[in-house]
Amino acid sequence: MTPSWESPSTLWVIRTTEVEMILRQGLSARSVIAAADTTVDNAPLQLMLTELLCTLVHLSRRWNLERTKINGKDQKKQKSSSSSTILVMDCGSSVHLFCNPDLLVEVYESDTTLTVRCNAGLKTTRWRGRLPGFGWVWLLHGGVANIVSLSRTKETFRVTYDSALGNSFDVLKKDGSVVKFTERSNRLYCFDLCDRTEESTILITTVDDNKLKFSGQDVAKADQARTLQQRVGRPSTADLIGYIRDKMIKNCPVTTQDVRNAETIYGPDLGCLKGKTVRTKPPPIRVQHNEIPPSIMDHYKNVTLSVDIMKVTGIPFLMTISRDIKFGTAGRLETMQTHHILKHFKKIISTYAVRGFKVTIMLTDNQFESMRDDIANLHVQLHV
Repeated sequence: MTPSWESPSTLWVIRTTEVEMILRQGLSARSVIAAADTTVDNAPLQLMLTELLCTLVHLSRRWNLERTKINGKDQKKQKSSSSSTILVMDCGSSVHLFCNPDLLVEVYESDTTLTVRCNAGLKTTRWRGRLPGFGWVWLLHGGVANIVSLSRTKETFRVTYDSALGNSFDVLKKDGSVVKFTERSNRLYCFDLCDRTEESTILITTVDDNKLKFSGQDVAKADQARTLQQRVGRPSTADLIGYIRDKMIKNCPVTTQDVRNAETIYGPDLGCLKGKTVRTKPPPIRVQHNEIPPSIMDHYKNVTLSVDIMKVTGIPFLMTISRDIKFGTAGRLETMQTHHILKHFKKIISTYAVRGFKVTIMLTDNQFESMRDDIANLHVQLHV
């Protein structure tokens, strides 16, 4: 049975079907009118349905346009966050976490995975990079900000804050410059790398500034004194003052005070500094040998060593001390192997032999029992 077009339920079914067709297929108004002409025979109903469908097409286009604008804004926002040059000082972060890889150098993927808890949930990253002049930071692709941890920053740099003086976090770098994290309108303390608002102090003394401290006549006299110093062979300032004081230069128009003023204005003469400092022959080093009294050599020439291995924080040391001479040695053992311990024994025996002593007996514990034959090859008796 063919349904009647005047039936409200049937009209609703037609509208619903056409709306779904418009939203899914994105049909134009012309195709909708053509579809209505071939589907509906009732003229008033056909006209009403056509107007309705055209309105839906218009609304659909506006909805798609708005959705495109929103997506474009989101992409622009995401792009701007990934290319941000603003650093945010955060006292609630325990790590430095950046989102812009263009700010970093030596970016690499580490073996350690960092898990970050934030408003967006749990985020993980394995990428790290180095911010020039600052240090190593973590890199989170798709992040929203370049976070600088206050706790981590104070471990490397000195950080000061005074709400009444500047209202900024001042980070004092090792080169003497100051990076200021100032408060923005969003209540965050930020520093823009593009601004480079760094403060540094350089104390420079110029010749013009020094001339302002003297009268014109004194400056002219200082120039004359410097010219005289160059013409007489560029002696040192102290020697030139001595020449003038002892009247070794006849009819000299320059006084000793003029020479001192020239030194204050211009500094040391460059010609006086060049070529005057030469390498001098160092004094010979004399080594004095203390002779061992013959009585000691007669009674204690044969040495008895007490040997043991002691460990300091897990590091083994070979400790020896002679029974009568009370001369002790301590050597760090790389390993506890026999050949390495014997190497130390040979050095100790050679040290005694240089001064005329001979090691004949070693007193040890059971630890050295396995080395009895090796120690015997050194002509030393082992007593355990």
